[in-house]
Amino acid sequence: YGEIMPLGGPFLTNGELDFIEDWIWAGAPENGIVADPLILNDQSEYNPPEFTPLEPPILGFQYHIGPFEVLPNTEREFLYYVPPESNDYYVNRVEMSMSPGTHHFIAYEFSDNYSSTLPNPYEYRDIHTPYIEETPFNPEWIQNIMDLQEHIFIFGTQWPAWDYTFPEGVALKITTDSGLDLNPHYFNYTNETIQGEVYFNLHATLPQDVVHEAGILQLGKNDISLPPHQATILEKVFSTNEILNSINVNPPNNTSELKIFQLFSHAHQLMTRFDVLILHENGQEELIYTALDYEHPPILELDPPLTMTVGQSIISRATYYNNTDNYVNFGLLSTDEMMIIFGLVYFE
Repeated sequence: YGEIMPLGGPFLTNGELDFIEDWIWAGAPENGIVADPLILNDQSEYNPPEFTPLEPPILGFQYHIGPFEVLPNTEREFLYYVPPESNDYYVNRVEMSMSPGTHHFIAYEFSDNYSSTLPNPYEYRDIHTPYIEETPFNPEWIQNIMDLQEHIFIFGTQWPAWDYTFPEGVALKITTDSGLDLNPHYFNYTNETIQGEVYFNLHATLPQDVVHEAGILQLGKNDISLPPHQATILEKVFSTNEILNSINVNPPNNTSELKIFQLFSHAHQLMTRFDVLILHENGQEELIYTALDYEHPPILELDPPLTMTVGQSIISRATYYNNTDNYVNFGLLSTDEMMIIFGLVYFE
């Protein structure tokens, strides 16, 4: 519990966490004593997992960002442009390693309709104060926000360490005409400056070994408004056409099946449950994914993959508890909220 209580620190002591755990196991009564107060004498605190730099891949590319400062009681999120490394290539394994304090890391491609001049490479293009002035009169900040909205999601995770290998014969094509825009997001609610740092490896495979080209599934709901001091359930049903339109590769002609081989959710700290369901043509709902931890949503790896056919839909259903005094809406900060499904797919 220590990593998430409270958000980003300062962390509760292990004694406090054990005391809370005993109270929960006793049914969390409102009155009475169910946990031994002596437990609170344990003043030791949570220690984040050790940050380990990655070795470069034998075939592929490594990206390294930082170290960079995250000031006390702030969140730091920025874009970091890296120019093209080579011609288009296929990726069948992804590794990430991030120092403690990370909220997420995302790798983006530039969309085909990106009309702005490419950013200066290897510079931090910040999103939030105090690292940049967040006003509609600051063209630099406006450009950074527009870049976030126009990009194409490639890979991302909220886990500080992640290593994922695609199914045999499946790989994702990386188009490198414009390079990649990398997006770390850190929060630090301690009274000390912390150091952010990211290693990101893309392992490549030979084109002749690719049987299925992977596509990226991204389904989101932006109309989020959570009343204070109450639970809210939000739901959105994505039709077959909405699902197909969200994927960054076109299905081949006469394709009748969509294969989902990876799935995970993304939300912020007010989320208490995030379900993904398949809605069958007969109206039956089938639960395929549940996340109960917003910081570390499970990454569902499906082998064999989940098969979806024309006529089926995907339901996104998330429960939030807003424990603040204000409405919370969609936004980029961890104190705002999101409701996104990410996945990797191929057509057959």
